[in-house]
Amino acid sequence: MSSSRGHQKDHERAARDRQWSQWMAQAQSGDSKAYESLLREVLPFLKAIISHKLSGLPSEQEDLVQEAVIAIHKARHTYQPERNFTYWASAIVRYKLVDFYRRNGIRKTVSLEQINDFSVPPEDPFEVNKTEKIEKALDLLPDDQREAVRMTKLQGLSTTEAANKMGISSGALRVRIHRAYEKLRQILSEESS
Repeated sequence: MSSSRGHQKDHERAARDRQWSQWMAQAQSGDSKAYESLLREVLPFLKAIISHKLSGLPSEQEDLVQEAVIAIHKARHTYQPERNFTYWASAIVRYKLVDFYRRNGIRKTVSLEQINDFSVPPEDPFEVNKTEKIEKALDLLPDDQREAVRMTKLQGLSTTEAANKMGISSGALRVRIHRAYEKLRQILSEESS
């Protein structure tokens, strides 16, 4: 790809991301038309990532696209308009892919760099390292704690919804989340020292 075509692509991606960010901010303020526009525009992006990662599994692709759309919908309140929307949505897709691989016993690593093949890189290059460190730290948690964090913080479920899915009380779930945070802090502080 020539340098000017590469710059043009980067410019188009940045413009697309600004539009998606604007629509999400409007949707967070209750604008259903902006939200509808966002979902209509984002759907091909989600399909492209997932079909690339799950080539040869068309029925699973459709299911995973739907899961990603639902996860974006549930987590929409967590989006911060000053952040890169494409990167935020890509992270949600990544978690959905990781969940899919785990559910199906597939041993495969999905890196942020692979997901970012389809997206604009984060504005802060240190965010990728931070996210990778957190992912690695999450993998070190006991299964029940990791699942509690993923459901509530990454998938956007309420504590009641997550507790019901896990078959435990909301109080027990909050204890798991608290213990997970303590363990994550310990792991991340050991890595940085």
